[in-house]
Amino acid sequence: MTEIIKTTLPFHKDFNIYQGQNWGCTLIRKDSNRDPVDLTGWTAQMQIRRRKGGDVLYDLTSDPAAGITITAATGTVAIALTAAQTAAIKVGNLVYDFFMVNAGATETVCILEGELTVHQAVTEVA
Repeated sequence: MTEIIKTTLPFHKDFNIYQGQNWGCTLIRKDSNRDPVDLTGWTAQMQIRRRKGGDVLYDLTSDPAAGITITAATGTVAIALTAAQTAAIKVGNLVYDFFMVNAGATETVCILEGELTVHQAVTEVA
């Protein structure tokens, strides 16, 4: 689990993904006092690409629910790719960023950005 403090945005975080395995990340958005931020009315979106400006490989959203789940009262956001999704990604480096937008669309915040490194599994599970 990664804690995201409002004063450190955007937070840079690189992740490893293994083809054919579920992948996920859980974030807790906190204010400068380290208290969870109430995310009521917020939506989230994360795009994954081979490179900045490249074609979108995955577009994860919270509304409609497609890979991102927000638990508003606790400031928690869960991001997930299924085993079928990761199996379809070619080995290599990808880039991503993760944005949140408030209910009135008056605030758009880049929360997280970085690289995703996709690895091929060595063991072939029977």
